[in-house]
Amino acid sequence: MTYKINFARYANHFALPKDIVDESLCDMDDVYLKVILLIFKQPEKECSVHLLSHLLDKPEKKIEEAISYWISRGLLVAQSTQKKADVVVLSQKSASHTAPNLSVTPEAKYLLQCIESLLSRPVTAVESKTVIQILEYLKMPADVVLMAVDYCVSIGKMSARYLEKTCAAWADNGILTHDLAEQYLTFLKQSKSHEAIIRKITGIETRNFTENEKTFIRRWFDEYQFDEEMITLAYERMIRFIGKISFPYLNTILTSWFEKGYRHPEDINEEKREKVSSISEKPTYDLDELERFWEHAPDMK
Repeated sequence: MTYKINFARYANHFALPKDIVDESLCDMDDVYLKVILLIFKQPEKECSVHLLSHLLDKPEKKIEEAISYWISRGLLVAQSTQKKADVVVLSQKSASHTAPNLSVTPEAKYLLQCIESLLSRPVTAVESKTVIQILEYLKMPADVVLMAVDYCVSIGKMSARYLEKTCAAWADNGILTHDLAEQYLTFLKQSKSHEAIIRKITGIETRNFTENEKTFIRRWFDEYQFDEEMITLAYERMIRFIGKISFPYLNTILTSWFEKGYRHPEDINEEKREKVSSISEKPTYDLDELERFWEHAPDMK
C-alpha cells in the first residue's frame, strides 16, 4: 500500500524547515517533535515552557529539554526575562516572518482592564501573558475568559497557573460560548449547594466527597428531585437500621422511595399509617382454629 498527500486538506497548512526532517526521526524523542510542531503551528506567538507543558501534558523539565535541543539546532531562540529563559520563539533562521512579541489586541487590552476591575488590583505580567495566550492558543472568547477569572476568584484560586488549567479544561469540554459557560457555572453552583446540604445532614465536614458520593448526591437532587427533608428522613432511617453512614445504603432507601413514587414526607407517613392499620385489623387469633377447638373440647361443667 502506498500513501500520498490529501490536497483537499492542504489549504490549512504550515511550513516546516528541512532541518527538522533531516534529523534522525526514528531516534528522536516524540516530545521533542511535538514541541517543535506546536510552536511552528503558530510561529508568530511566544510559547512559555509552562504553556507547552500544559498543552502537551508533559513535565516542564521534559519541555525544557526539548527546547534546549531545538535551540542547539538553531531553530529556536530564547527570550530571557528576569534572568530566566522562560519564553521561546522561532529563530530568524527558520522563520524570517516571525513577529518577536506576543501582540496585544484591542480585545485583549479591554479584557485585561475588566480583569483588573474584577480583581480590584493591577494584573501582573504573568497573568497578562497567560490571558493573551489563552485568547490566542485556546481561541476562547474574551467574555468566557472573564467568566473563568470570576470563577477562580469565587473559589479563592485566582492564579495564572490555575486560570490556565481552568480555561484549558473548559476548552477540552467544548465550553467556548457565554451560554455554555453560564450553564456550567450554574451546574457547579448547584452541585456545591447540594453537597453543603448533605454535609449538614450527615455531619461530614473534614473530608472531600469521593466521585461516587458526588454521583449519588447528583442523583438524589437532580434525577430524583428530593429535597433536604426527604434526604434527612432517609438518613435517620439509615442510622436507625445500621448505625453508621453509608452512601450506598442511603441511596438504596432513596431509590426505593423514588420507585414507589414517594416525593414528600407525607407519602412516607401514609405508608406507615397503612402498615399500622393493616396490623391492627388482622385478628390476633384464628377463628377456624377456635371453632375446631370447641368441637373437640370436653364438656366443661
